[in-house]
Amino acid sequence: MRLLPGLRRSELAMLVGVVVLAALLRLWGLGANGYGNEYYAAGVRSMLQSAHLFFYNAFDPAGLVSLDKPPLAFWIQALSARLLGYDGWALHLPQAVAGIASVALLYAVVRRPFGRIAAFLAALLLALSPIAVAADRSNNTDSWLVLFLLIAASLALRGRGLSFVFAMVALGLAFNVKMLAAVICGPALLVGWWLSTELDWRQRAVWLASGAVALAVVAFSWAVAFDLTPADARPVAGSSKRNSMLELIVIHNGLE
Repeated sequence: MRLLPGLRRSELAMLVGVVVLAALLRLWGLGANGYGNEYYAAGVRSMLQSAHLFFYNAFDPAGLVSLDKPPLAFWIQALSARLLGYDGWALHLPQAVAGIASVALLYAVVRRPFGRIAAFLAALLLALSPIAVAADRSNNTDSWLVLFLLIAASLALRGRGLSFVFAMVALGLAFNVKMLAAVICGPALLVGWWLSTELDWRQRAVWLASGAVALAVVAFSWAVAFDLTPADARPVAGSSKRNSMLELIVIHNGLE
């Protein structure tokens, strides 16, 4: 399925204009921001030292403690730093790219049910939003949370069974960016898919169960692997009281 069926030249020009505007606001002078959040920057620097530190999201080169957020966004930053060299520009670039992609994807998500004018306004507001621009020009993880949630929404609104499963995979990836902050959007994705699909009740039940399994596997696989590793063979789970990543998910990044 084409993401933007029936796209006219005038509409394409509007979309390109918004995306270019978003890119200018996010990329211009990006290197002047230094290393951004030094806590996260130090963690990425440590993760570049070895595959072990990379996998366990280590904050320090000795691997004594992990960062207090899930690893996916930091893995992406580490890969960027590996390719481009470790500096502030390389750390911030992935979030800028994610923010630009979010503007384009929001256009596609809104256009399908509400039309091109609403889609243009939504994309323009996201492109110009000061908080979005600030987040996308930093090494904080919110940009990737937004992008993965938009991917999940785009897939769920297609109304197909398999697309719902992939939407739950995207939600699981968002979970590995900012834990329970991603799951808040789960009910909205479910309602959107439910209203969009033409499947019968039995098929809906099967795909709902499949999506739940996909979400659980993708969301919790890293945290479970972390907790199953002997404590003396991995970093301490940062900001947790019982050295448990699952506790960090539920308590520090959830209920607190």
